Amino acid sequence: MGVLSGKQFSGWQRIHVEGLIITCLIGIREQELLQPQRIQVDIELVRREPDSPTNDNYGRVICYQAVVEKVRAMTSDSKIKLVETLAERIADACYADYPDLTSLNVKIGKPDIFTDVSMVRVELERIFNKEVS
Repeated sequence: MGVLSGKQFSGWQRIHVEGLIITCLIGIREQELLQPQRIQVDIELVRREPDSPTNDNYGRVICYQAVVEKVRAMTSDSKIKLVETLAERIADACYADYPDLTSLNVKIGKPDIFTDVSMVRVELERIFNKEVS
C-alpha cells in the first residue's frame, strides 16, 4: 500500500528544539551584564503537513540545525538586555525563514538567576492566520 496523499488527510508537522543551553550576556542587572550566564531555549515550530511526501528531500523540511545555529549566532555577541526581546527576535527569524509556519512557541529560561528557583522563563507564542485550502 502506498503513502497517503495530502488530499486524503490533514496533518501537522511540529519541530522541537528543547533544552538548548547557551552561555551569554543578557539581563538588566549589573551582575548579568558583567558575567555570562546560562539560558535555556526551547522552540516549537508548527506548519501544515505538505500536500506531497517529503521523499527524503532536505529542502522540503524545517532544518533544526539551521534554527539552532541562528539562535547561537544571535546570542554570541548580543547586546540584548531582555529575554523577551531575544524571544521576539528568534520568533521573527524563524518566521522569516519558514513563512509557511502556522504557529511557533519560544521559551527562554534562566536556570541560574536565583539559588532557590529552578528556572525563570518567558514564553512567546505566535499564531499566524493561514487560510486552509
